[in-house]
Amino acid sequence: MTCPVTILPVFMRNSTICSLPLRDGFPGSRSSAAHTRNAELCGFSVRGRRRTGIIALGFLICAVATAGRLLMSCTLHMWYAYNQRADDQLLMMQSLPGYFDSTDLYKLAKNQGYGYVLRFIGWSGVNVDLWYFAVWLLAALLCAVAVQRCFHMVGLSMFAYVYVLWNPLAFEDWLGTRVYRNSLFAPVLFILVAGLLIFLTMVWGLIRSLNVDIVPSRSGRTVEADRTVEAGESVKVDRTVGAGKSVESGNSVEADHAGETEAIILLKMAGIVVFAALLGAWFALVFDLKEDSIWMVPMVGFALALAAAPVLRARLSENVLVSVTTKIGVVALCVLPAMVTVAIVGCIEDANNRHFGVRELNTRTSGELAGFISRIYGIDSPNQTVEVWSPADSIEKAFDSAPSLRAYPQIREYMEQFQGEDQLTGDFISWRMLDAIDQSPLTMRDEAEVQRVFAKANAELDRAFAEGRLRKTDKIAISASLVPRTPDEIGELFAPSRDAYANTVTLDGNYAIGSESLDFYYSGRVHAPSRMAGLKQLNLDIDDLSPQAVPWFTRADAETVAWQVVAAYRAINLAMIAVAVAAVVSSVSVALVRAVRRGSVVRGVSAVRGGSAWSSLGWLGLAACLLAYAYCYGFFAYWYAQYLHNDRITFFYVTGLIAPLIDIGLLLAVGAYLRLFAGGRCD
Repeated sequence: MTCPVTILPVFMRNSTICSLPLRDGFPGSRSSAAHTRNAELCGFSVRGRRRTGIIALGFLICAVATAGRLLMSCTLHMWYAYNQRADDQLLMMQSLPGYFDSTDLYKLAKNQGYGYVLRFIGWSGVNVDLWYFAVWLLAALLCAVAVQRCFHMVGLSMFAYVYVLWNPLAFEDWLGTRVYRNSLFAPVLFILVAGLLIFLTMVWGLIRSLNVDIVPSRSGRTVEADRTVEAGESVKVDRTVGAGKSVESGNSVEADHAGETEAIILLKMAGIVVFAALLGAWFALVFDLKEDSIWMVPMVGFALALAAAPVLRARLSENVLVSVTTKIGVVALCVLPAMVTVAIVGCIEDANNRHFGVRELNTRTSGELAGFISRIYGIDSPNQTVEVWSPADSIEKAFDSAPSLRAYPQIREYMEQFQGEDQLTGDFISWRMLDAIDQSPLTMRDEAEVQRVFAKANAELDRAFAEGRLRKTDKIAISASLVPRTPDEIGELFAPSRDAYANTVTLDGNYAIGSESLDFYYSGRVHAPSRMAGLKQLNLDIDDLSPQAVPWFTRADAETVAWQVVAAYRAINLAMIAVAVAAVVSSVSVALVRAVRRGSVVRGVSAVRGGSAWSSLGWLGLAACLLAYAYCYGFFAYWYAQYLHNDRITFFYVTGLIAPLIDIGLLLAVGAYLRLFAGGRCD
């Protein structure tokens, strides 16, 4: 891959680099400098000392909100469920010294991303409460920066900062204060989505800085920065080397980046390269946090493709061409985050191969053992339901069709105990298979040998399917790790996934803050080795796990404030939904009115050239993508979690992952609405 920096001089020498009006951050938008200034305070035109005073007041409010949020973190405190063998304790074990020499049967049962986070916390010597606050603070800052870059509204950016920093999930017992990976999902996804938005605007801004325009005048002649040319003569206006000189009355050439030197553009490009690398590294961490993180790949891929989209067309208009050099450079920049992610994930897999003999992030949901389990799911059985994924007859057929496993009869004997009312529900077979293997001569100590044995068994099952000795189910399967379903069973998912989606906005149920059950974990009476090792890794005072930061603010006070925040966010979210609906109606209406006035037929962006209505529709489209994507993930998460029949646990699985997409989607919708009417103008 050609390094983007090395082709920069070619970028700036090339005379056919595309020109895109990106003043409002979204391709196709157009605004004047005055319009941008008027939009800075959430659509209200405020100037001079009054404007400065309002901004200063906003920063003061943000500072107070930050101090209050820090106090909340230092009063509620994180808690560690040391007795959750396959969850909290497992992830903590992955962070402790000696992990890579472990022979524990669950050592690779889950991805190690959270273990790396805990390892870093232990190395830093900083209290886990402060680290979680820092992650939420970073999420709030990046969301504020993203909103500012998208809409240039200081007031809205400040609102986004406080809105994310005080998100109620930060105080929830399982999704906020529990030392478990699910409590990290919300802030890291806020950071990821905000980072993608920032990356979009950075790339689009670079295109604007590098462009060279062919500008037709209204009279049919072509206007260059310092001369006028008759129509038909091709003239290029380089806006990076001092364009923007006065032209004859009635014609103008906008030059937002006039006078930018090659050095400045090089710094911009270097900044994008650095940010792209950081974004890719962050996505690698997010990807390694959870076994099903593959669901985020289409979202990230779409964002990177959208960043490059403006230069992928051969011709943007009759007079504006896109050079091959420009395409290569922009695409290289947009591919860089993905390359960094792949490289880092590959390094993690290499480390596992070096220490455990398997090139996998985990061996419970990926690899040959997972393949064996997925083949059991795929065996046709009248006893398979949305609760019982691996009925006893399917397990029996699988072992009958895999002669190589007869060398380890203990595995089959262990699995045959799960019959009748004791049949395994959901994906519990993936855990019970680990137990079965470990009590056999094969054991889970040698992960590489387990992979070899089950690779042979899988080949035998595939032959049995091919020869008709095993019959495949005709149900619909969307993933090898999920149970196949009939159309009617799929239809059962719409209502609960819709309710969970709505609850993420309305915050009506399943939130728990300050539960009495947590008192046990804050107690210092238990001295189990796993607990002591974990608390030490978290840099906590074992003798005082719930210290009071200030004498006038108790833990009970913090819990009361947290519940008040939940109530406030319920009202705020509903108001944002109302604004989002208004934004859609207003943007479409304004675009249609402008099209009719100009005698245009509405067929696309060209019908209303560069108007704020189309800019708003662009951001609304992106908001709709985030909102729809959140629902899709919730739907497929219910495909997995339905067998639990427990709304609280489903809330634990789903909410932290979809809330950031919904919240940022609503922020984009609000920004689009305010941008449309900023300063009382629409263009």
